[in-house]
This record gives sequence, structure tokens and C-alpha cells, in this order.
Amino acid sequence: MSGFKNYDCLNSRLQQIAPVLASKYAKFPIEFPAWLDPFSQTDDGKPTFMPQHNPPRTPPHEGDERYIDFIWGDGPRGKGYYHLLTKQAYINLINELENEAPAIRCDCFAANLSELHNHLEVVTLLRHRCEADVPNDIVIQKKCQDVGIHMPSSASF
Repeated sequence: MSGFKNYDCLNSRLQQIAPVLASKYAKFPIEFPAWLDPFSQTDDGKPTFMPQHNPPRTPPHEGDERYIDFIWGDGPRGKGYYHLLTKQAYINLINELENEAPAIRCDCFAANLSELHNHLEVVTLLRHRCEADVPNDIVIQKKCQDVGIHMPSSASF
């Protein structure tokens, strides 16, 4: 992947916050030429959307390889699984993560702050990806530097 330093730590944090981010379509740094439309297919013929009206009881990627590259949620095609190369997958994942952000407790303040910081850093990275024209962390990093937007510290090149 373009000669970057080792991003195992960041990828481990991504997976800890959202296990689906272990997908090859989400590991940092991603370098794909374009977002896919939820009405299309991937280059290897996978659908970019699989309908499923009921939310999963457990994360589907833990028990079924068919869902490893997908996020469940609502979108332009209705409720179902959106591929990680669609912006809708990121919108749904960000909403899910924002609803389950860790709470800060007074009895263990430092540990909670670290957990919250990791959570916020992952959400920030996902927001940058979602708002980008292409799913490419190199392009995103350059645009952020050009306009003075903060990237998560662990996502620096």
C-alpha cells in the first residue's frame, strides 16, 4: 500500500471500535478510485446492497462471511446491508457509533477518557472518509492539510 509506516495499531483500534472495519475495504489506508453506487456491483461481482428489513441481532460478519464487507442500515435502497465502498455504509456506521459512544464515569476517569478518545478518533476518520469525493485516505489527508482540518493523530502519514 504506497510505502506508509506500519498502521497495525490504528487498524487494531478501528477493529476494536467496529469489527467490520477489519474488512480489506476499510483497513487504513484505503486507496480506492471511486465510491460505488448502492445500485451497482463491486469489481468482483458482489452486490453493493443486500436487502434485510430487520436489524441483525449480532454483527453478521462474526458468523457469516457474506456480510464481512457490509454495514446494516437504512438508505436509498431501503433497509439492508450496504457495502463499505458506498457512502451509505459510512453514514450508517457513523450513526451507529455515535449512538453507542462510551460514557465517562467518575470512578475510572482516565480509562474512560482513553476509550472515548479512541472512539472519537475513529468516528472522525470515518467522517472524513464519508465526506470525501473518493474513498482514498491519501487524497483525504492532502485535502485536510490544504484546508487546515485536523485528521486523527494516529492517521497521519
